[in-house]
This record gives sequence, structure tokens and C-alpha cells, in this order.
Amino acid sequence: MINRFKQITPVVLILGMLISTEAQNTLSLSIDDAKSIIRRAIYGALLENWGRGIYGGLYVGRNSSIPNTDGMRNDIIEGFKECGISNLEFPGGCFADDYHWRDGVGNVGSRPGGDGRNGMGTDEYMKLCQLIGAEPYICANLKTGTPQEMADWINYVNNNPQHPEWHVKYWSMGNEPWGCGGNLNATQFANQYAQFVAAVPEIQGKPMVRIAGAGTWDAGWVKTVFERNPGKVDGFSVHRYLVNDWVNLAGPSINYSTFQYHQIINLAYGVPDFIKSFDQAMNNYDPEKKFGLMYNEWGAWYQEIPGQGYTFSQSTVRDALIAAIHLNAFNNYCERVHLACVAQPVNVIQALFLTDKNDQTRMVKTPVFYTFKMFKVHQNAKKIPITLQSESFKQNVNGTNFNYPYLTASASLDSNGIVNITVSNSDLTNSKNLQINLNGSKTFASVKGEVITANEVTMYNDFGKQELVNIQPLSNDKFSLSGKTLTVQVPSKSVILLSLTPVSTRVIPSVSRHSVERDFSIKSTAAGSITIDYTTVSNSPVKFKLFGIDGKVVAEKSVTAGQGSRNQLTWQPVSRNAGNGMYILRAEIDGVSVSRMVSLLP
Repeated sequence: MINRFKQITPVVLILGMLISTEAQNTLSLSIDDAKSIIRRAIYGALLENWGRGIYGGLYVGRNSSIPNTDGMRNDIIEGFKECGISNLEFPGGCFADDYHWRDGVGNVGSRPGGDGRNGMGTDEYMKLCQLIGAEPYICANLKTGTPQEMADWINYVNNNPQHPEWHVKYWSMGNEPWGCGGNLNATQFANQYAQFVAAVPEIQGKPMVRIAGAGTWDAGWVKTVFERNPGKVDGFSVHRYLVNDWVNLAGPSINYSTFQYHQIINLAYGVPDFIKSFDQAMNNYDPEKKFGLMYNEWGAWYQEIPGQGYTFSQSTVRDALIAAIHLNAFNNYCERVHLACVAQPVNVIQALFLTDKNDQTRMVKTPVFYTFKMFKVHQNAKKIPITLQSESFKQNVNGTNFNYPYLTASASLDSNGIVNITVSNSDLTNSKNLQINLNGSKTFASVKGEVITANEVTMYNDFGKQELVNIQPLSNDKFSLSGKTLTVQVPSKSVILLSLTPVSTRVIPSVSRHSVERDFSIKSTAAGSITIDYTTVSNSPVKFKLFGIDGKVVAEKSVTAGQGSRNQLTWQPVSRNAGNGMYILRAEIDGVSVSRMVSLLP
């Protein structure tokens, strides 16, 4: 048993940094000092034609019997929105190093490789970003492409008269130029980047973030890139996977040993120090942190499961913990971390969604998906500075000395005055009693809790079976609020969310935020009508907009419903004859936006 050998070692996390102190689990929040914004772009994903990430995953083709929009699965589109994916990097990753964007535009039948290689090109990618409300993030081909090719691509998406609504702000030049993107050293990359960044066109009213696509784990590259390109670097990309070695990777994704669990969790706890090393290097050129650290590839890389495709692996409770450790670190270092991308969203490495190669109709949401969904409350909220003191796992296992804290945490203050706290506990067997000190001028009226866990850390969600790992309410007997002290029992191998409503904040926005999506439903009826069921907790106007799949508004409507009522609206937004097809319905209810795809019937 692990706990028989457990020693308690004092560890403190101050704004993401570990220092020693006395042994006790305490979390102190400085709520009045909440100033820095946790950028929504931290919650992104790398979308790449690799394994079954796109083809055979997200993209099933326009003629598929699986419900789709321009070949992209509707269930995954809805899933992206549900878990709050904020940006999508495209077309890679390593695939970007040999990608030529013109191969993915125009008639699908005339594209090289057709629907199975280039069916999802720039137009489809931009539509996907619109459908899910994500920022597009394009990686230009620095290895086999040219500066002019990139400039033409920028003009195609940012200066397209057929799509004036398009805007790609994030442009990365290069991807791992030392590896799959070539064999360049820091100096060679810096010189090549200079050629590409000089070709970036200036387009009125559409600002761009120019990213040096180093994709490195070596902070020494920062000095070379910044000094050779003064004033021309808005972001610097880094990649870090949790891998024991590049032969065995991180071991199996399921049926792993306790030793293998500790190996990967121990690596995950290195994220704050990794960020800090780049932050210190960038401070020499950007002490005000105007330029972003783009952590655009992260995740645990396991051995693939045979029969399901290259790099396909499962996701267990362990991976919910890994995701929480990363996201808590990104939140705590949000002044420097401006963007991050999990690798990857579908069927590859640290996936949010898995589809069955043998039965493509089947899709599951992984524990990583549910971690993103839980953490989306932090997006665009103000970071609350924290001091975390945690017990540690300090033990020799199979000849390896481990020493890492059980707990990680981050906290934020949203626009409604709600304080949201996320905590992870990596202890396999023991819950942790955590005292949370709510320092500041606010007093609190109520608290709600959610939890992700399971009976065993190796449990996962499998095709055709009931979900074993998802978000559940945290039992009220697990936490207690007394004045400005919140005590909580954090279950073993779990991730939790605590949401506190201050006395000075009206309860209405808090209730609506948690209930609107649950209570909102739509169905199509004959004659092009839509029946909409929804619940309101205020008497504010409810606004509906219907979008075509091109992202343009087709119709809109505003109604007023009674406070605290269940409502039903039947709406015929377009002509019966002209309106058949797929649309997106977006509703603004009590300050909360919720969207659904709908097919209007003849």
C-alpha cells in the first residue's frame, strides 16, 4: 500500500511557485488583488491531420451518414462548445511543415487527395471556428513554404471580400524547426523567422499576433530570437509533453502501474518551473509581459492502443488530474501564458473526444473533456493571487525518489463577482482536508461544488458503455463555509470546482449560469418551425439569433418572459420553402449565451 510509506513534506505554491513551509493543507486567496485576466485563449487545442485526429475523427466527409456540417461531426462540434475550447491551431504540428494551403481551397473534388486528405481546408476550418466560437490560430509552413505563400494565405483569410467577417489574429511562423520542422539551431531559426515576419502584410483594422514558432523546451532560444528580431515577436511558442523516454513514451494509457502513475504526475508538477524558466528569459526583453508565451502543445503521450490508429490512447482519471495541473499552472501564470493548446482534441495523444474506428457512429467524451468543461469558468475572469500549502508525496518507488505536492489550485473572480476555485488532489487513496482563507472585503452567501473522480484512477469512458468519469455535484457534507473560511474535503484522485456567491451579488446571474444550458432545448417541427424550451430567472429580454452555416445572421427575435418561469416559444424564422437545411440557433438568456444546431424541416 502506498500510504504506509507516505511522508508529509511541506510545500507552498505562491503564484505557481513551490517553496518549503510547515506541513498543512491551506489555500489563501487575495481576492481584492484580482487584476490580471486569465485569457480565454489558454483553453485551446491543436487540430492536426495526424493519426485519426481529423480524418476518421472530427471529419467524416460530406456524404457520411453521421450527422455533419461540411463533413465535420455535429456531435464533436457541439462538444467543442460544451467544454469551452477557445482556440484551434491548424494545420499542425508537424503536418504544417509540409502543408500548402492552396491544396485545401476550392472545389473539394479537385483538391489533391480529395475529401480524405484535403476535405477540411481553410474554408472548413474557418467555419468550424465560427461554429464553436473559437479563435483561429494558423501555423504557417516555414520548412517547405515561402514567405510569399504565407503572405498570400494571410490575405486570403484576413482580406477576403467574400468573407469580411473572417479574422485570424494568431499566426505562428514555424513548428519545431529543430525537429520535424527541420534541423535548425536557434540562430538559423531566428534568421529564417526574420524573413517570414518581414513578409507579413498589414491589413487595416485586423491586428495580428506574430508568433515565433520555436516549439522548444530550451529557454536559451529566447535570447537569440528576440535579439535578432527586435520589435517583431509578439509571442514565443513552447512544447512540453509528459514523456519518460521517446521509446516507451509515458507507458500505457490504461492498466498502468502505480509506479507509472507517479512518474507522469511527477512530470506534470514540473509545469510551473518550465513556465518560470521562459518567463525569466522573456523578462529581459519584455518585463511588462506584453508578449505571450504560447504553450501550444501539451499533454501526456502514451503508447498507442493497437487497432485504433496511430497515437490513439485512452484517457483515465489520471488524465483529468494532468489536465487540471496544467490548467491551474496556466491560470496562475496568466500574465505570461497568453495561449495554450492541448494536443490533441480528437483521437490523438491527450484527446477530449474519442471515436471508434470499427464503428464510427460511436464517440465518447474523455475525462480531459470534463476537466476543460469544469475549468471554463476561469475564462476571461480575473486571476486571484493564491498561496497554497500542501502535503507531499515523498517516497522511493522502484528505486526512484518522488517528491511532489498532492494539491494544485487556481482561483478567479468573474464579472458577476463569483469566486471560482479549482483544486486537484493526486493522492491515490486519501482525501485532503483543505482550509481556504477568503481574504478581502467580500463576504459570501453560498457555495456550490463539483467533482471529477471515480472509484479507481484507471477508470475511463469507453464506447457503447455508461460514462464512468464525468462531472458530478460535490456532496454538501464535503465543504462548509463559516465567515471567510471555507473548509473542504478534497476526495482522493479528484478535481473539484468550488463556486462562491458573495452577499453583495444578486443570486440571479449565478443561478442562470449553471442552469441555462441544462434547461435549454430545441426541436424542429414541420413547416420550418422551431420549438424552443428555456428557463429564465430574471425578466430581462431573451434574444434569439439564427445563423446559417456560413456564419451570417438569417433571423433574430427578442422576447420577454416572466422571472423564474419555464417558457416555450414556437418560431418560424425563415420562409417554409426557402428555409430547409442546417442552422445554428443562439440564445442570450440571463446574460448567458447558449447555441444549438438545428435542421429546419420542410
